[in-house]
Amino acid sequence: MQERKPSADPSALLHNIRRLSQEAYWDGAELDAALREGGVDPGRLVSRVMADIQRHLQPPSLQAPPRPLLVALRDATRLPPSAIAEAMEAPVTFLSMVSRHPHAVPTGWRRELARRAAQRLEIDQETVMQSFAAPFQFDRAASRDTPIPTDTVQHYGDILARSNLTPEARQFWQDMAEDA
Repeated sequence: MQERKPSADPSALLHNIRRLSQEAYWDGAELDAALREGGVDPGRLVSRVMADIQRHLQPPSLQAPPRPLLVALRDATRLPPSAIAEAMEAPVTFLSMVSRHPHAVPTGWRRELARRAAQRLEIDQETVMQSFAAPFQFDRAASRDTPIPTDTVQHYGDILARSNLTPEARQFWQDMAEDA
């Protein structure tokens, strides 16, 4: 029996659900089973659709500001950073550096991370792209003996040097930065 691949396009998935629903009466359990058979978690689908609807219903001034990449991925998936990193095939240190220093992230990296998030975590690419607009804010301590460190990451090479990437992964991201 041929295994069905889940659709990465939410609009195609909703179109298929609508078409199949018109062909026969479905109760909730049958619809949930059909979605699971297609590789879709019904609860997660409903949550994502509701979040998208809520975002579009809010006036722009009330919309939540974009969040750094790792925070946005964690909020969307409810997974720990280690599971997100495994799904994205990138170390947590790399995702953390990209989250903290969006100004140093090349366009090619942004597109690749958005593509991976969509394919592997079922997160809208626009959510990922918006995360790069969010400046990272360190939590400020109430009192400190030392000054807050200044940002020393100015270029994507600084991210590559500090991200514990394998040589192959480092070369992949280096090439992706130069191609953009």
